Amino acid sequence: EYLFNREDGTKIWLRREVRPWYLKDGSVGGVIIFSEDISDRKLSEQTLRESEELFRSFSDNINSLAWMADHSGWIYWYNQRWYDYTGTSFELMQGWGWQAVHHPDYVDMVVEFVKTAWSKPEIWELTFPLKSASGEYRWFLTRAVPVLTPEGKITRWIGTNTDVHEQVLSRQALEVSENRFRTLVEEAPVATCLFTGPEHRIEIVNHSMLSLMGKGKSVIGLPLKIALPELIPQPFLEELDYVFRTGLDYENRNQKAELVVEGDSKTYYFDYIFKPLRDKDGNVYAILNMTIDVTTHVLSQRELQQREELF
Repeated sequence: EYLFNREDGTKIWLRREVRPWYLKDGSVGGVIIFSEDISDRKLSEQTLRESEELFRSFSDNINSLAWMADHSGWIYWYNQRWYDYTGTSFELMQGWGWQAVHHPDYVDMVVEFVKTAWSKPEIWELTFPLKSASGEYRWFLTRAVPVLTPEGKITRWIGTNTDVHEQVLSRQALEVSENRFRTLVEEAPVATCLFTGPEHRIEIVNHSMLSLMGKGKSVIGLPLKIALPELIPQPFLEELDYVFRTGLDYENRNQKAELVVEGDSKTYYFDYIFKPLRDKDGNVYAILNMTIDVTTHVLSQRELQQREELF
């Protein structure tokens, strides 16, 4: 195979084959030269090489770990980032060898999940920890995309593993913090409730507050004005709006409240505080409410005052 220069200056690829031809006595009488224009094949081969080099360069330099598997999930290729991170080799990782770098607490779950996922022509995602060459486990988000025939059959899988370690740890820390906060609210010695958003949805509420409201847990998740519509003409919703808008604490004492309990309207008196909670950007996202029922005290004081006025 060689590059041939034409008279017009253009170049083509030729494949030349030289074969002997024989005389009747078996001796070589000469040669036959066959020439074939293979320019199209050479161009296709060059295009394929360039495509493979581009793919290899791209896949080895992306931030994610990457891999390819056949239709059954047998992994036959990893990018260089995979080997750099795991410190392994293809001989160890091919097929189902990837289990060796999975955390023992999660590997059975992952294996069970992918055995089902490989059989479905659908994109899937899963988050799990992978062991690095240093022995550290970091959380990765795996996303796998099936390559399908026109008939919808799986021919192979292309997948990536993206490092989401910090995000997972932050989410876990937030969940722990939220659980602690929820426990504090639920176990608070006074009636306590957390309202979220401008609609003041009842996010967390303890038993003492539910008793004051005369409601059950069904009110959780509802805007306060829906859960207790009798509050609409009263000052409480406007006070919550003020706190959410300004970010300032609000406190009131001996405030009269009309609540519907078991179908009957009843009068109460409360001491309460609305305290705004802010997100990391400083914006108010919720209001913590702590309330004390002072109805007995207020009525006693009024009765005492009325008696004193009589004398």
